[in-house]
Amino acid sequence: MILPVILARNDSLRLPGKVSRPILGGKSIIEILHEQIALISTQLGNDVLTDPVIATTQRSCDNPIRELAKHLGVSVHSGHIMPLCRIKEIISDRADLWVWRINADSPLLLSNLIDEASAHIRNETEGKLKVITNLSPRSFPYGISLEMYFSNFINGLDLERLGSNIVEHITPVQGLIDEQFILNVTNHRDLNNSFDSSVRLTIDHEDDVRFFSGLWEDDDFLKLNSASYDRVDYAYNKRMSYES
Repeated sequence: MILPVILARNDSLRLPGKVSRPILGGKSIIEILHEQIALISTQLGNDVLTDPVIATTQRSCDNPIRELAKHLGVSVHSGHIMPLCRIKEIISDRADLWVWRINADSPLLLSNLIDEASAHIRNETEGKLKVITNLSPRSFPYGISLEMYFSNFINGLDLERLGSNIVEHITPVQGLIDEQFILNVTNHRDLNNSFDSSVRLTIDHEDDVRFFSGLWEDDDFLKLNSASYDRVDYAYNKRMSYES
């Protein structure tokens, strides 16, 4: 099974409160991610994804996230400020589970990648894999990221001995693993179409808010299927034009 974990905090230095602001057609990034996860779960079948968890902290600044989770009827975990610590708290008593790390500053998911990852999980009989990602090397725009970690691997980490860079950013933990235990997925619908991986499809600044707010008012974008390759490709090309 795959557990989607939406990592969300309201203390962004560059854009405080961005994850719970109604900036995407009147909805927050968390709400848009929740909708996409539900759609992907339906597409894959109910036996692939578990119900998602919103992972935030115990601080008062994250109260809006807890209220939003309650409104959505989604489980919320309030724990450590460091993201990897929160993930380990959530899965500490869970074995043989894949954790899908979802960042609440990236509003676009891609079902193709999840479909490919779930197929490998179903066919993985040796139990060797610890990480499934599309970041080794990065082949999609920044923000179209897939990171899944096997719970037994995460639970076996001594987080107190890891540097703050790892427990905050998580991705560097892959540097601790032999490449044979990492699977890279690259599901491009058209392999002749390569993305510039430096193009950002994340929300980090007010300029990003303006861009994504415009996308969610764009009829051509909205008529494309949610979490689809077509939506990602459309957003990518719009971003390229926006920045030129």
